[in-house]
Amino acid sequence: SLPRHTRRNRRSNSATHCSTREPRMHGMKALALVVALVAVLASGAQAADKVISAGAGRSAYTATDSTAVTASLALSTGVDGVKTAIKAATATAGWDTVKTQYDTNVKATADASHAGEPVWDAFKNYFGSVTFSTDYFYKAQVGTAAGFTFLAGRKEQTEKTAMDMVGMHAVISSLYRGYKATDKALWDQGAAYFIGAVPGATTYGRADKRGADFGTLAASGESLANTKIIAALTAGKAATTEAAMKAQYDIIVGQYKVIYAQNALRYANLLDKDLATGADYTEDLMEGQAFWRVIA
Repeated sequence: SLPRHTRRNRRSNSATHCSTREPRMHGMKALALVVALVAVLASGAQAADKVISAGAGRSAYTATDSTAVTASLALSTGVDGVKTAIKAATATAGWDTVKTQYDTNVKATADASHAGEPVWDAFKNYFGSVTFSTDYFYKAQVGTAAGFTFLAGRKEQTEKTAMDMVGMHAVISSLYRGYKATDKALWDQGAAYFIGAVPGATTYGRADKRGADFGTLAASGESLANTKIIAALTAGKAATTEAAMKAQYDIIVGQYKVIYAQNALRYANLLDKDLATGADYTEDLMEGQAFWRVIA
């Protein structure tokens, strides 16, 4: 057997070896924990998808980043506030509130310049103003200019401007810029403007109303135009080239023409009936004019 002092030295050396190994192993474990924690935090920081839909049984669109579409969804909430104020207004009161709601929640979107975008440029050139939506809204809100004095008509003119004119341009501009840059975040924003947090205050909601008039609603209550637009939005998001996204953009613009042609035709028909029966046509004329401006 080994001498006693040799056995002691071996035990001492063994203890020393273990004591130097354990801190290394602890350090490696700590590093692994840090890496795992960073991965978990990074995963948690990833933006959640946002499913946008007008309700059960209706078409849905999935936006990649829920935070990126917050402002776009909020436009419909602002428009809904304008609609509420319009409904409460009388011939002599409430129109300051209408203006405040519009100025606070809609005007910035309405007055945003989209120079170089073909649809916006066409409207700007036709109406001769970069603020063509707000110009018309204010005339109806003030209610003193010729053609803007009838109370029921003023309500229609202001509502259709905030909800339809502003809403349509917000959608088309976002999608145009989205496909030109193959930018899916902008495309998501266009979809959010279209369906909205309050679908009844968007062009989606308008399409459903006209679908009911023209017999083009699905069993879910969604118009065929809306179904086609959301299908194109989804296909456009999945597309990987500018040309493929543009093809879906063109479908959406085409369906907008369908929606607002339906609006214009509906009120042309109502005017015919008013004239045939001798009924007061003022409200139908002013409402039809507001819709016609969206397709002009």
